[in-house]
Amino acid sequence: MIKRAIFYGTSQDKFNKHFTSDDDCFKYLSEIKWKDDTFVCTRCGNTHYCKGHLPFSRRCTKCKHDESPTAGTVFDKLKFSLNTAFHIAFNLCTSENGVTSTALSIKYGLRQKTVWDFKRKIQHAMGYVEDKPLEGMILVGTFEIRDSKCSPKGDLVIIGMEILGGKIAGHEYAYVVDSASPDSIRDFFKKHISRNSQIIVGKESRCEQYADEYSDRTATRLEYSALMDNHVSNLKKWLFGVHRHCSAEYIQDYLNEYYFRLNGHRDNTVLFDTLMNLIVKNKPLH
Repeated sequence: MIKRAIFYGTSQDKFNKHFTSDDDCFKYLSEIKWKDDTFVCTRCGNTHYCKGHLPFSRRCTKCKHDESPTAGTVFDKLKFSLNTAFHIAFNLCTSENGVTSTALSIKYGLRQKTVWDFKRKIQHAMGYVEDKPLEGMILVGTFEIRDSKCSPKGDLVIIGMEILGGKIAGHEYAYVVDSASPDSIRDFFKKHISRNSQIIVGKESRCEQYADEYSDRTATRLEYSALMDNHVSNLKKWLFGVHRHCSAEYIQDYLNEYYFRLNGHRDNTVLFDTLMNLIVKNKPLH
């Protein structure tokens, strides 16, 4: 078994020293993609390979297909260097309040639209981090986005937070649903909250009827209202501060970024490696 070198940390200087060239990045991706030296050809399924033409690529010994570590990821067919892409991804992971595509474009000498397109793909990949439903005592709240520039029709954002000892203790997630569709709201509960959870519905929430199948502690709702109100306030400040001209089509990707960092703050030294694994193991946004 080959042990890969995992990057830990949030220091820009440390990151710069670890990833100095495209080859460093190709190597890092290859060790994730072909962990423990495993290989399965994406074209014919053969498990034997030899060295490919591109850096750290592998060539199938049967069909002769050359596969790069970046193939099938957001890093495939980039308009800028792989090393720059790694640095942009690192900034998105470690910046406490996020960073705008304009700021990144200036920092790395790229067109703002080019950075914005790539950033959105990274945000989409961050959404794959959820691997299990919320459990235990769950505080559920909602807020509606109504803005002529952002979402004219009005979209409902549902937030779920794991509560322990009267404070946020576990994971938190937020999803955009169709406010006019009861089924989409009900699907949020089925998909993202464990059936055995105890639900507390916020005072301004529109999810009261959908929590009936859970142990709804509505009697203690008021003690948690300030917690949800504060959380929504902070989320809105970030959402409309960093992403001023967002639209309904992109709101979920912005939420993915926000909660990826928020849920990873307890050990943010592994956020970059977590993101790289999500990028390699899931289909990219096209």
